[in-house]
Amino acid sequence: MTEIQLIKSPFKIGNHPFNDAKIVKQVANFYQSVPFYQPTPLINLKQYAKKNNIGSLYVKDESQRFSKALKAFKATGGLYAMAYCIAKQAGLSTKNLKYSQLMTPLIRKVADQITFYTATDGNHGRGVAWAAEKLSTHAIVKMPAGSTKIRAEHIAAFNNVNVEITDKNYDDTVQLVKQLADKDPNGILIQDMAWEGYTEIPQAISAGYSIIVTEILRQIDTDNYPTHIFLQAGVGQLSSEIIDVLYSLLQKDKCQ
Repeated sequence: MTEIQLIKSPFKIGNHPFNDAKIVKQVANFYQSVPFYQPTPLINLKQYAKKNNIGSLYVKDESQRFSKALKAFKATGGLYAMAYCIAKQAGLSTKNLKYSQLMTPLIRKVADQITFYTATDGNHGRGVAWAAEKLSTHAIVKMPAGSTKIRAEHIAAFNNVNVEITDKNYDDTVQLVKQLADKDPNGILIQDMAWEGYTEIPQAISAGYSIIVTEILRQIDTDNYPTHIFLQAGVGQLSSEIIDVLYSLLQKDKCQ
């Protein structure tokens, strides 16, 4: 097994205003109201840990998230953020939002008038497309040049979705969907990255990811919290939210 050299982080926590625990609870309550929601398993790799002299090792299996057509955590962000947007559009409170509220004829009519626009090279777009089908709304998904046809086909398999592979790079594809959403009076940009002037929806997407941490803390013994967490980084949306939620929910002496 390759040795990993640990170094002391040059960064300090300071007074960063971490995500309010109330928001995490709101997201958890929302997902508890979703009839097709189930926590993904936290798998204890006892033999691997023993073989490699590790106290314990757990893997959160997000390949089992929601549907075999997804196999990724991304939909937790897309579904919650899109539900949040529909609720706001319909004049519903987002603080105690329940899935059943979104399924009433009146709110479904509101959702049917909305089109969500996003750029993606894979899992985010698939999550948005799936969520659009579940929420009776619509999605337009643009993919950058070089995206595989099979990924586009996976996204197109959901109802109420239009998908296209563009001839643009990723950044230009994001700019394209932003322009399309701006021109559409019923369009909403649902992008999993933030920039100046565009933060509310990315924050809602991040909030949706918090359900992963909520599940882990329910699945693991309180006297056996992990000392290290390994995450895929990407643009940092998932990793920042996981850290944010841990600092929001755990005592500070458990977050060093």
